[in-house]
Amino acid sequence: MAGFSPSRASPRISLHPVLLIECPRILFPFARAIIAEVTRDGGFPPLLIQPVDFAAMYRQSAMQAQAAATAGNGAILPPQD
Repeated sequence: MAGFSPSRASPRISLHPVLLIECPRILFPFARAIIAEVTRDGGFPPLLIQPVDFAAMYRQSAMQAQAAATAGNGAILPPQD
């Protein structure tokens, strides 16, 4: 994934939250700016995308996956450390 390069010297961390929270959190502002500039340069009003709370989305997804697993429908959960 662009913007992320794990270090072999760093202690083992769970990549699941890093890939789903931190990478989008770092890259999203740049994508927002590019989209706003492209629409503005195309002669349209800039498309202003609201900020996204990726941590809250991750927590909500994890809670839904946990509830689905508890219900026994075979949902795949993120790895537990």
